[in-house]
Amino acid sequence: MRCHGPSRCPVAGGKAGGVVDHMHGRAQFRNVQAFQDGGWVTTTLSEVRNRADLIVLAGTDASRYPRFFERCLAPASQFGELTRKVVVLGDPVPSIPVMDGVSVSSIPIDAGRLGELFAVMRASLAGMPTRAADVAGVSIGQIEALLADMRAARYGVLVWNAAELDFPQADLTIQSAVNLVKDLNQATRWSGLPLGATMAAPRPRKPAPGRPATPCAPHTKSPVRAMNRCCSTATVC
Repeated sequence: MRCHGPSRCPVAGGKAGGVVDHMHGRAQFRNVQAFQDGGWVTTTLSEVRNRADLIVLAGTDASRYPRFFERCLAPASQFGELTRKVVVLGDPVPSIPVMDGVSVSSIPIDAGRLGELFAVMRASLAGMPTRAADVAGVSIGQIEALLADMRAARYGVLVWNAAELDFPQADLTIQSAVNLVKDLNQATRWSGLPLGATMAAPRPRKPAPGRPATPCAPHTKSPVRAMNRCCSTATVC
């Protein structure tokens, strides 16, 4: 069944005896399943901006969220000078803008094998290092170097986007990431940051020259209709 406008969908679905699901529900439930199994430690965008000195992007380079860098990594911390390091687990050539005080490196790995990497990292943290020469194509030397940086971080953040982890049992990979964050917190401070579980909308367009931006409509009776009116005018609410 198709209906026009989110305010009408629940009504139409109820009359038809159906279920209304989010268009990105499959990706969102990867996060939900990991959270339900054991909970997680997450942070906010403000904390990333003001405290994070090491950001590990797992299975994403966050290029679908350009304002993530603009709002979280490019601005200076409110608590003094902060040098940041970004490590991308995935794409060998991450699409990350150049920013002052931010160094970027990458470790090529297939997203479907991130769970293996996280499991070995957790085992190493527990004092049970692996005897293999590499894991998921990543050398043990690289893994140990990354772990050393993660243990030395004052405030680390592990970032993922469930929509980009599109493979069977991806929720187990997210759960491994969440558990790795918990283990790291025994020695330092780490948090997770799930990026919305969507493929992200394009950045809102600026209004045409000479045409004022349309403000939100708080006087509108329906909050859903007010949201639609605001967001359909390419205005950041």
